Amino acid sequence: MSARTPTSIDQTLIAPLRDLGYGDFCELIRLFLDEAAGRVARLQAIQQQGETPELAGVSHALKGTSAAFGATRLATLCAEIEEVALGPASADLAMLVNAVVVEFDQVRIALTEELV
Repeated sequence: MSARTPTSIDQTLIAPLRDLGYGDFCELIRLFLDEAAGRVARLQAIQQQGETPELAGVSHALKGTSAAFGATRLATLCAEIEEVALGPASADLAMLVNAVVVEFDQVRIALTEELV
């Protein structure tokens, strides 16, 4: 395994998935990456359209799957988007969505390395 960004994947959280066996583990990674890529793209589109309530729902779904794969920073960013989208907070949603895009790229790289 090669070095990863410290915040990309929490190895202790992903260990139970690895215990399923290499084949199943790899399949789960592929499914997660495909699904998450679609959700990240959807977040970008929704944010640009200004559909704040829908942004919360997509963020919530991405938060849960990200946490299951040890992508704790990505899950935290999604939780922030969800909180801002549902509440009166005035954080910059565009900045948060961009941070999700950047972090997902790091997660994708780290998980793709698991497939080797």
